[in-house]
This record gives sequence, structure tokens and C-alpha cells, in this order.
Amino acid sequence: MVWSKDLPFQPDAVLVVGDNQDEIEISTSFVSAASKVFKAMFSLNFSEGQELSVQKPKRIRLEEDNAVALRYLCAVFHHRLEFLPLKVAPVELYNVAIAANKYDCAKLLKYPARHWMRQICNEMPCFPVMWPYPRLLAASFVFDDSEGCEVVSHLYTLNGSGAAEDLDAEVASLVPERAFRE
Repeated sequence: MVWSKDLPFQPDAVLVVGDNQDEIEISTSFVSAASKVFKAMFSLNFSEGQELSVQKPKRIRLEEDNAVALRYLCAVFHHRLEFLPLKVAPVELYNVAIAANKYDCAKLLKYPARHWMRQICNEMPCFPVMWPYPRLLAASFVFDDSEGCEVVSHLYTLNGSGAAEDLDAEVASLVPERAFRE
């Protein structure tokens, strides 16, 4: 993501994300203030935090991450909410939840995520069988969205089994076991 030139910061690093190696310019100060994980990564204790420069931004490879999700996180970190879409697909919301959980910054994305969840839930009844209920349930837990969780749980129970056994390991790691107790 290349920001417009009227930025309140100068990028000192470039995240190279995913299989396509998408590039996201960042200020490590902004990113570190938003996430304890990034704060540790960009400390002098790690190679990523050494030799940072606005003259020659350091390239940081994050090949396992989802580029779209990290773009959204970085937009929030840099106070550039105009880069966030009004709507996202269910899989995008889930990927944002995975990234927010990984980088310990779900609280910062709580309100955009709730907005996206409302948009998704409003469309859910139209195509009940096709929605990834377990992933949306996981996203609602990551973002502490009780209303979204209630709607998704209800639809999941009506249109799927609603059982913990239906969750793959990645989703199950985000949803507390207590969610499936009577």
C-alpha cells in the first residue's frame, strides 16, 4: 500500500506480505504503538528493528500473513480509516480477525469489525447455506462482538449443526470452548 504524499509520517519500513509479496509502507513507530507484537519485532533485539531508515525503508517479509488483512490493520494503525472498505466478504473479516489476534491488536479494530459484521449479517439470510458460520463466529469472539456472535450463532444453529466438532483447528483456536457448553 502506497499512501498519499500528505502523510503525518514517513515510512521507515515496508512489509512484504503474502505469496504475492504485496508491499505496505509503514512507520514502525505507529505500528509499534498499536501492537505489542510489532513493538517487540521492531525493538533492537530483533533484526527487523535494526537499521530502520526513512531514506531507505527496510523490507520486512511476512510471507505467512494475509496481505488484505494487514492492509486493513496498517490503515487503522496509521489513522487512515479512509483506506478501509465499507463492506468486506466474510473470509476477509475472518482473515482480519486472524491477523488482529496474531498481532494482539483486536481492540483497535473492534469498531470497523463490528461494522463489517453487521453488513455481513444483514446479507446472511439470503444465502444461509453458503456462509462460513464457524469463521464468522471466531471473528466475533476475536473482536468481542456479542451481538454479531448472537446472530451468527443463531443462524449457525439453524443452518448448520452448530457443533464444536464442525470447527477446524484454526477456527477452534479462536473460539473458547465455553461457547459450546449448554
